[in-house]
Amino acid sequence: MRTWLRPILVLGIGWYSFGFTAGKYELPPASTPTPSNPAASVLKEISNGLTSISLQAKKALVFVSVSKTMRGQGAMPIDPFDLFGYGPQQRSAPMPAPKQEGLGSGFIIDLDKRYIITNNHVVEDADEITVKLANGEIYPAKVVGRDPNTDVAVIQIINEKYKRDDLGALVLGDSDEALVGALVVALGAPFGLEASVSLGVISARGRGNLQITALGDFIQTDAAINPGNSGGPLINMDGKVIGMNTAIASRSGGYNGVGFASPSNLVRQVAISLINEGTVHRGWVGVAFQPFKSEWAHSMKLPKGTAGVIALQVTKGGPADRAGIQPQDVIIGVDNKPLSDENNDLVNIVGLKKPGEKVRFDFYRNGQRKTADLEIGAWDGQAHASVKTGEPKNSVEKNKNPFGLSVHQTKKGMLITAVEPKSPAQMEGLQKNDLILFANGTILMQQDFYELLKSADEVLLFIERNEKTFLVHLNKNRSKK
Repeated sequence: MRTWLRPILVLGIGWYSFGFTAGKYELPPASTPTPSNPAASVLKEISNGLTSISLQAKKALVFVSVSKTMRGQGAMPIDPFDLFGYGPQQRSAPMPAPKQEGLGSGFIIDLDKRYIITNNHVVEDADEITVKLANGEIYPAKVVGRDPNTDVAVIQIINEKYKRDDLGALVLGDSDEALVGALVVALGAPFGLEASVSLGVISARGRGNLQITALGDFIQTDAAINPGNSGGPLINMDGKVIGMNTAIASRSGGYNGVGFASPSNLVRQVAISLINEGTVHRGWVGVAFQPFKSEWAHSMKLPKGTAGVIALQVTKGGPADRAGIQPQDVIIGVDNKPLSDENNDLVNIVGLKKPGEKVRFDFYRNGQRKTADLEIGAWDGQAHASVKTGEPKNSVEKNKNPFGLSVHQTKKGMLITAVEPKSPAQMEGLQKNDLILFANGTILMQQDFYELLKSADEVLLFIERNEKTFLVHLNKNRSKK
């Protein structure tokens, strides 16, 4: 009954509407004058400029399609691209076929050599790569080289006689000159919608520690970036590439106003290495470290405002060890470039150097500023420093102190035997069996350590746990209420 009435109701509404609009009605023509806008000419110039930049950049834009073999029969569909791949959306049924399709973006950097830059995660493990160019032509492509550490890849159109009509190549600009607040245009194929353009600004630079890649920092932008944009260019107002769209920060997987692009200077460096050598050699110096916090400066008798990293472990026989770098050294600069305490400066500088290159470290040791010349080594993925923890032979009685710690002397340092509840030590995460290697930058004996805990308002402890080292800053006034 309800199904039968519904079309009558709809038709009745339609009849009533048409019956009410008797006669002919016209909207004002598009040429109708509107109130004058003093800024209209400026806005039109900006709009025309953005249109020109976008149209030119689109000529180099590439739509990348890949297929890859899924391992195992009946596997559940998964997105093959960690960050931006436009893969299958159905996840409720087993895969009917061993192949999986995915889409991404890229851009041409050399028409004659047929080179295209994209993200590593777009083409990683691909069995087949197909590129659709701005002139509508479709060609197979191959991987020239790819680098998972920076998520940069170079692919190449296989057909040397491919049609170049109406195509263009983009120039990699200088990302170091990119300013926060500057207008940028992002291009790509979000959700498979080819040649899409979005406008925004540079929100921030030097975004590191994002767990997106092992090396490199990122340009943050609010230009709309969505799945499928990955590998597309981020263009400045000169029409040059200052970044390659790589990732988004989103709970839903869609646009939330926070996108990240790999800086063009990094992309250039990696692309050149991939084209010339087919790989990227990662530098290594053999230092495990953590960012140096400003509140540690007083305890270590360093100048206020000291920034950089503090060496935790130094691999025996490694480049840093041969140059004389020691645990507790506070590294503040490389080749006269100051290090920040907010990102992965040292990781990026060293990791992107070629083995054999020379660098100079500026650092503090025991309050004294020093320098050391290092020769970059080759990263083998396994080199690391290791310190074994000695077990106590005897237990010790708790020694009351404002920080809530009891320790036992070992050959390697002082082993924590107890942590009092609600104490500053517990608040900072210290645990029984943690090994204290240094206190305020000094190796202390047990009794001297207790004297320090009784007299100091704060202490900086160099801790080893499970063969990993880190720093803990204790303030005796911090405890649970």
